[in-house]
Formats: sequence, structure tokens, C-alpha cells
Amino acid sequence: MTMAADVAADTNFIAYSRASIEALKSANLLKNLNLNAIIVGEEGVGKTTLAKTIAQTNLVDCTNLSEVTKAINENQTLILKNFSRYNSVSSLASFRIFLS
Repeated sequence: MTMAADVAADTNFIAYSRASIEALKSANLLKNLNLNAIIVGEEGVGKTTLAKTIAQTNLVDCTNLSEVTKAINENQTLILKNFSRYNSVSSLASFRIFLS
């Protein structure tokens, strides 16, 4: 049986399901690519932890629009939580991680 340790030894994940193992494989691939990513899932499933595995950067909650604007002006890479609440998507062309 493949376990998360076989997939991503440097993460804080314990994964047994095929879906979790595939998510870890994708995260490891995205670490080395300059691509945007949208991670969607139910509350409490590890979206933020997975995003931090991909990009070691600041996390900003999109429910605070002034904080998002400030962070966009100060950073090249961000993790945006509650991305579905952000209404100025065109300003995010260079960012990598979005959480819905």
C-alpha cells in the first residue's frame, strides 16, 4: 500500500486514500512549476495545509478586501483563502494559490 510518506516525505500529511495521495503528488508537482492553482474542498479537509506545502508564502483571507489589496501590492506569491469572495480577479494574474 502506498502511503503519504512514500509520496511526500517533507510534508505534515498522513494520507491513505487514493484521492489524498493524488493530491500530495499534485502538490509536489506544483512546487516546481510557476502555475496558479485553485484548491477546492469542504471545510476542514486540509486545503490550507496543502497550499502551504506547494508555496511557502503569506496567507491572506479574501473576506478582508483591504488586506488582500495591501498583500497584492507587497508580494509576488500569495495564498488566498475564501477566494470565491474576492471580486477583482484580474489583479491576481501572477499569484499561485487560491483556496475556495
